[in-house]
Amino acid sequence: MAWTTVASLAYLSLLIEALQEYELGSSGISILTIRVLFFFIAAILVNRFVMENRRQVERLETLSKQLEETNRNCAARSRCAPRRALAALGQLSAGSRMKFGIRWE
Repeated sequence: MAWTTVASLAYLSLLIEALQEYELGSSGISILTIRVLFFFIAAILVNRFVMENRRQVERLETLSKQLEETNRNCAARSRCAPRRALAALGQLSAGSRMKFGIRWE
């Protein structure tokens, strides 16, 4: 909003020189008012879009971090899964050898 105020004042400052040569009537004042209000309306709309965009970016960054964490957890589990399967297979074979009295020498 501050930049819009600065832009509006810069726009109106151009009128100082023009008003020395020309007279500003009531229709000119209303057109000038509409133009300055247009600056502020455009600034408000742009500000809303920017704020919504920032909110969406923050939301997507949060979701991205959660997804990275989930992927790291899944990768850790998938690295451990073969080890667990081999350990279970080892326990199973050791148990069956003991059950049947088989000794490996």
